[in-house]
Amino acid sequence: MKKKLLLSLVLLAAVGISLVFAQTLDGSWITESGSYEVTISGGTGTYSQIYSGSVKTAQNNRFVKIGDPVFRNLKSTGTLIWSGQGRTFALKGDNVTGTDFANITVTLSANEQTMTVAYPYNQTVTFKRSSPSLNGTWRSDSGSTVITINNDGAVYARINSGIPKTAENKGFISIGDQAFRNIKSFGPLTWTGQGRIVDWQKTQDNITGTSWVNFTLTIKPDGKTISVKYSGKVNDTVVYTKQ
Repeated sequence: MKKKLLLSLVLLAAVGISLVFAQTLDGSWITESGSYEVTISGGTGTYSQIYSGSVKTAQNNRFVKIGDPVFRNLKSTGTLIWSGQGRTFALKGDNVTGTDFANITVTLSANEQTMTVAYPYNQTVTFKRSSPSLNGTWRSDSGSTVITINNDGAVYARINSGIPKTAENKGFISIGDQAFRNIKSFGPLTWTGQGRIVDWQKTQDNITGTSWVNFTLTIKPDGKTISVKYSGKVNDTVVYTKQ
């Protein structure tokens, strides 16, 4: 009986450890006030957008800029809790006169969609997850195509080489044609939709047309890379880099 009890405790401990490591602060976050956005990766959070408030004043006064650290040395200290240092500002009235770092405690909500950052002197800032925007121009890692994403769709901006170029030469696709459609958010950093693929038989030169297949799209927390995993008759993943 003692051996069974010991084994159960070991298994519970293992499950507990896996749950702790499954929690992550990685991703894009926006303050509840909407004054700025932060991208967290590993133990560091950096400014990705600055809109208003003291941080905007600090930016205007050249104390901070996009890409500067907001949080550093973030380390998990328990379930849904991290410690580290967060950027603070010295104020004279409404004017920012300097910047420094102070110890912070970060608490993540159970659904991992909000986090509260506690600074010294009972000051707290609450953030909610904000996925990086897909909108913009993206180049496939092979260099064969460049697409422009706008909200729920994407079009070909350039067709450079490979199977897409052959399809263009044969009149099946052209610049401005849809590459993605029906893009919908599926959760933090994840979207679903349909992507256009080129159909061919026997050899890649024997192109017979194009068709649409479902995909799952994920974006890196820094917003610079997306991976498009196709399903169905095409089991392939295409990686794009933001231009």
